[in-house]
Amino acid sequence: MQTGRRQLQRREQIRTELAVAGVVFLFSGQLIPRKGLRQFLDALLLTADRVREFSVVLLGDGCQRSIVEQWCAANPQFKVRVLGFVQPDEVAAVYAAADVFVMPTLDDNWSLVALEAAVAGLPQIFSRHNGATVDLARMQAPGSVVDPLDTGSFGAALRGFLDDRPARTGEAITASLIAYYGPEACSRRAYESIVAAIAGASGVVGQPHLCR
Repeated sequence: MQTGRRQLQRREQIRTELAVAGVVFLFSGQLIPRKGLRQFLDALLLTADRVREFSVVLLGDGCQRSIVEQWCAANPQFKVRVLGFVQPDEVAAVYAAADVFVMPTLDDNWSLVALEAAVAGLPQIFSRHNGATVDLARMQAPGSVVDPLDTGSFGAALRGFLDDRPARTGEAITASLIAYYGPEACSRRAYESIVAAIAGASGVVGQPHLCR
C-alpha cells in the first residue's frame, strides 16, 4: 500500500476514470453477508438528506452482488460504483481515489484490508466486530468505531464524515504501521513467540536451541 501514496499524484485522474465525486466511501472485501453489506446499505439510507455530494465504491465480488445491484437500481439518488474483482496491482489506485474506508464486518478475526486502508492513509469506519480495530486504533489509525448492527450509529458515522471531510492520515502514522506490520517485524515477533513457547514447554531458562 506504499504505492497508494504514490498514486495520489494521479488522484483526480483516477476519480474521473471511476466516475466518482465528493467524499468517496470505499468498501473492499467479499460481497457476502458476514461483511455487513446489508447493514452498510441500510446506513447509507440515513444520508439521503445530505446536500454534500458523495460516492460509494465497492471493491470485490460475492454472492450478494445481485442484492447490491438491486439496491442501487431502487436508490438511483446514490452514486455507487460496483467494481467487482480488481487485479492486485490496480487496488492501490482505488485506495488513492477514496476518502474513507468502510469495513462493516460482523465477524472478522483480524481483517487485513483494514490495515491496507490504514497504510494507504484512509481514515476508517471500523467495526467493533473486527479484531483489527483495537490494534489499529492503539497505533493511532484514525476513524470511528461502530456496531454495524446499530443502523443509527452507523449512519451517524457516515454523516459525520460528510459534514467534516477527513484529511488523509499523516505519513508518520502510516510509517509506524508499515514498520510494525512489515514482514521483518512480524517475522521477528513470531520467532520470539516460538522461542518463548518452547522455553515454557521445556522448562528451560533462557533461549533454547532451535532445530536448524
